[in-house]
Amino acid sequence: MYGIESIISGVCISQDTDSEVNKLGTSCEAVLVGQRVGKNQQESNLDFSKAAADTVEKLENHSLDVEQYLKVTDRDYETLLKIVEAEAGGEDTEGKIMVANVIFNRLQSPIFPDSIYDIVWQNTDGTAQFSPTADGRINTVTVSEDTREAVNRAIDGEDYSQGALFFMQEEYSDSDNVSWFKRDLEFLFKHGVHAFYTYPEKTLKELEANASSKKTEEEKEEPDDSSTKTETSTETKISPKKKEKSSKKGKTSTDETSKKTSKSDAI
Repeated sequence: MYGIESIISGVCISQDTDSEVNKLGTSCEAVLVGQRVGKNQQESNLDFSKAAADTVEKLENHSLDVEQYLKVTDRDYETLLKIVEAEAGGEDTEGKIMVANVIFNRLQSPIFPDSIYDIVWQNTDGTAQFSPTADGRINTVTVSEDTREAVNRAIDGEDYSQGALFFMQEEYSDSDNVSWFKRDLEFLFKHGVHAFYTYPEKTLKELEANASSKKTEEEKEEPDDSSTKTETSTETKISPKKKEKSSKKGKTSTDETSKKTSKSDAI
């Protein structure tokens, strides 16, 4: 087979995607003009079922995780923006995300209140958990675009907190608070100006167990007025309680489980 007939034959064979083509020609002429070919019929036997199933499972798990972070009320969202700006306005994006992370971590724990707003504005025995709520700075800040991006990323699940429930800027914390952090809490890491802490594992389990028990008892004592109660709240909360930061200490020993334990020092 030569000339145009050879070229046409070669092109037709090259378009046969179900075949494996083995080049036979080796000379320059054969490569340039209608290279001779031989073909072996090859059966395609690719199984995508397992890979597809694994991918679907990953996507489903991811969707569940994301859904947990999307249920935020307008009040919660605005409060989160302001406290992150007030506490970490001078930090980088990751530092701001960590502050939001601490609030979300608290939201997951029975030790703390059940909404972002209540967590940020929590006051234990006259001590604010976050100093910007005590000195009023939370209501004077202008939320930057970087802060808004950081908060949104935290809501979407971005987390660098390692489970931190507290944070402190030691330079601006009084000595008693610093002593409490170092004595009663477990240091995790430092990022920017903030050092992040959590309860020791044993202490955390005791506090959470006592808090859950107390909540159960309170629910049992509540009168059943469901027949007359009209639901008026439209607020929804983030399913998983996630991260926030605090810098003042709230002194609470492990047997004082009915009280929350953190104070915050502002940056």
